[in-house]
Amino acid sequence: MSSRLAGGDEPKLMPPRKCASCIWGRWEGSVQFCMKPVCIKESARTKRLQPN
Repeated sequence: MSSRLAGGDEPKLMPPRKCASCIWGRWEGSVQFCMKPVCIKESARTKRLQPN
């Protein structure tokens, strides 16, 4: 088990790309925490893509 921990090839944990530079959420080491139930950035993006 110690060789598995000492391997150092664990994946780097990063926040989701869609959450980058969002003021509503925060990255807590291994989990993205967001106070909004619906993603503000996603809803803005889908509104831009929909034809009027």
